[in-house]
Amino acid sequence: KYFLKGDFSKEINKVNSGSKGEISYAYYKLINNMWKGTNRVIYPDEFRAAFCRKEEYFCNNEQQDAQEFLLSLLNNLHDDLNRVTNKQYKELNEKQNNETDEQASNRYWEYHKSRENSIIVDLFQGQYKSSIKCSVCQNESVTFDTYMNLQLPIPSKKIQNQIRFLLNNGTSIKLSIKMD
Repeated sequence: KYFLKGDFSKEINKVNSGSKGEISYAYYKLINNMWKGTNRVIYPDEFRAAFCRKEEYFCNNEQQDAQEFLLSLLNNLHDDLNRVTNKQYKELNEKQNNETDEQASNRYWEYHKSRENSIIVDLFQGQYKSSIKCSVCQNESVTFDTYMNLQLPIPSKKIQNQIRFLLNNGTSIKLSIKMD
């Protein structure tokens, strides 16, 4: 809806790197033609050309990984639509002893959003907790890292994993995944 209604055009970031909106406009034209067009056959030539100017790796007429393409497309759309034009850097400390996971997670997310803020972040990015414990001194280092996709291994035997999503409104969703 964001692209079909043309809302994206108000958020094109021409200051930061990226395609200066070229990929976003080509994507808009492509999906607009797919959803609203009258042609039975759609040729994505204009989109492909815009994408290839930025990501030559995908345009050498060899088959590429679909996941890599999707991540590259999302990253390019994010660059075009990032609402942040002045990215301030600051050292981000790991979780402190007096801080809850939720407080540390919020601090990390706020910093991330102060540098990376687009509809792509809103819809496709999340955060995971990473803990490393020293086997010698037992000191634990906890950080919260952003991700755009979760890679789940395909096990060779039955396995059950649980994933917990914390939503912006404070609620959480637990999913149990069973795989053969």
